[in-house]
Amino acid sequence: MNKRISLGTLLALSSILFLVVVPSFAAKNPNTPCGYNVTNTIANADGNNTPFQLQSDGKGSYVTETVSRTDGVLSVIQGNSCDWLLDLSNSKSRTVALTLAYPASTISTNPPPPFTGTQNVAARIISICGENTLNNGITYGTMTSVGQIVRCGFHIAFNYNGTTYGLHMNPASLAGTSWVQATCNGVASGQCNSWSIIPVPNTILNNSTNQNTAVGELLLVTNRGRTPIGLYEVAFSITTTNP
Repeated sequence: MNKRISLGTLLALSSILFLVVVPSFAAKNPNTPCGYNVTNTIANADGNNTPFQLQSDGKGSYVTETVSRTDGVLSVIQGNSCDWLLDLSNSKSRTVALTLAYPASTISTNPPPPFTGTQNVAARIISICGENTLNNGITYGTMTSVGQIVRCGFHIAFNYNGTTYGLHMNPASLAGTSWVQATCNGVASGQCNSWSIIPVPNTILNNSTNQNTAVGELLLVTNRGRTPIGLYEVAFSITTTNP
């Protein structure tokens, strides 16, 4: 059975796993146009009906909701950073389905990967465009035109059987990994209100699935630091809208 991440582990994860500190709330910041809830739809398969390696849990779109003080989902364009965040780590009912079936490097046996086939995990997923200096400070919440593209870091943190892992995509600091691509698909009142998030097209092809794919480094995360396990190919397609 997959266990939910504890508060202590989440605090350690926040300081160790992510390469920049970001707030986990949608509060409005008067200095940015950001700080609002968004709706996320995670596709389960491509146009050829080939399954993605990052899928939804089959329970519909992901929106911010508070069930109780210890049960909720956070789905936002963050107020301070204007980055996109989907945080399921405090949810008792929502997960994503992650598959680690396509290694892109030699995989460690000590520590080993947590699984190979598809597993549902209550992940915290964040895309940080500031990790790519070529974006010139532009990120999800500051995009202003239809067709505008940024290439960003993408990080999946999850707990499996009481152990914390992270799958990082950020070639600026992790060799062999790739950016993901965020595209603005709609604008209202001068601000982007619809985005697609996918692996960068026509860059890396998964030879087994024939899908455009991103590459992330899987890390074991403890309070002592991060231990590399190996690189994995992960294909996905996410649509995000405001509201």
